[in-house]
Amino acid sequence: MYPVDLHMHTVASTHAYSTLQDYISEAKRKGIKLFAITDHGPDMADAPHHWHFINMRIWPRLVDGVGILRGIEANIKNREGEIDCSGPMLGSLDLIIAGFHEPVFAPQDEAAHTEAMIATMASGYAHIISHPGNPKRNSTH
Repeated sequence: MYPVDLHMHTVASTHAYSTLQDYISEAKRKGIKLFAITDHGPDMADAPHHWHFINMRIWPRLVDGVGILRGIEANIKNREGEIDCSGPMLGSLDLIIAGFHEPVFAPQDEAAHTEAMIATMASGYAHIISHPGNPKRNSTH
């Protein structure tokens, strides 16, 4: 077991209910040594503003023995692999997760999803892919 969790949303992604301090407390309780806050990228309706990600640089790196990574769950926006993490956001973050979210990348056929994912990986910006598929995708396109 690795005492790490790299995909966590805070109240800044309005569908989540925990704060940074909540996660620190829970990590200590469960023996998690490192975690990443990866709120939704700004193109999602429930996402924080891009300044949220830039301002993460003020967070401490270590609290009570728990390491904190500054991250984002960016949205794959198109078949060209563009994500909603760019400019000053890139220099402020340790971890960029990229994935498909229906409100940003509408379900399409397997070829479109594959092309978009390969282009995202080829861009070199994403460290991890989340949600590599969409169970609602329409295979008749």
